[in-house]
Amino acid sequence: MDTEFTGTGTTTRIDYLAGFEHYKTLAEKMLEYPAGQETYAMWNAYVFDGKATPHTHIDQTAQRDEFGDAINEIDAMLADDAALDDGK
Repeated sequence: MDTEFTGTGTTTRIDYLAGFEHYKTLAEKMLEYPAGQETYAMWNAYVFDGKATPHTHIDQTAQRDEFGDAINEIDAMLADDAALDDGK
């Protein structure tokens, strides 16, 4: 178990910084899509207002597919960056 907050865990060797960068990029990209905006609204209501809100179902399949494609694009981009960092 890692006991200090560092970019890479001294005991586990987990690359926490890479995980942070991945989720930060994902969070930023989410705001470009209505589904992501709705997710942020739900999180904000829960975290800052202290109340759970019903999640609004998105009926447009194309909108969900576009959002899913964006997430896959981010994953691929970050994987490419990691490969470059590893010298691959």
